[in-house]
Amino acid sequence: MLARRDLSVEEARARLAASGVAGPKVEDTVRWAVSAGYLDDAKLAAAVVEKELARKPPPAAELIVEKLRGRGIAAEVAAQAVRANADRDTIAARVDGYVRSMRGRIPLARLAGRLARAGHSPETVEALLGAGPNEEIDAEDHDAKDGND
Repeated sequence: MLARRDLSVEEARARLAASGVAGPKVEDTVRWAVSAGYLDDAKLAAAVVEKELARKPPPAAELIVEKLRGRGIAAEVAAQAVRANADRDTIAARVDGYVRSMRGRIPLARLAGRLARAGHSPETVEALLGAGPNEEIDAEDHDAKDGND
């Protein structure tokens, strides 16, 4: 069950139940896997945060927490993993590095679309791209056109 990828405790419960394991046996198996170190939501959350930060562009912290919650990881465990491994300064520095590496290589509107899809607010996108009041960047208009990500 754990051979393909690491699972959260909730994902393991769901897989065991889906495979026909009876209720009490599911909990016994999960307890054993946690005590043996095979299931560790905090360790999994830290690994997911690191993987997400390696994406280009790195997603906003809120999207990382949402992804962890979607895998059944408790809100506090998810938030702690982000705080410990992806504080706002770390994410900001990685996003800034991404923007610097892409500036001039692709149109600003496309870059804005990528940042918006990664969960960055319009204000953040404008600040990163240096759009002034007369230079609007409408990321939503370019999302559908930018299928090459």
